[in-house]
Amino acid sequence: MRFQSKSGAKYRVLIVDDDQTSLTLASTILNDFGFMVDTADTGQDAFFKCRETRYDLIFMDIEMPGMNGYQTSMAIRGLSHGSCNAYII
Repeated sequence: MRFQSKSGAKYRVLIVDDDQTSLTLASTILNDFGFMVDTADTGQDAFFKCRETRYDLIFMDIEMPGMNGYQTSMAIRGLSHGSCNAYII
């Protein structure tokens, strides 16, 4: 099963987690389903990636050092461009 938008474009997903094993597992699974996957291991890194790229879906770990998942989600939603339209899970 492959997931694509109605226009045929692949959905772009960001996975944010400070645990490398979780990042690798999630990105492997989502890549196998045809998603375009980026990863970030800190909230700050996720925020900066969202400033540059529009994501359709963001998987966010809640407990991370520095900016936790709640703080990062709020910062991303505050961006003035389309990235704040992503679904953050």
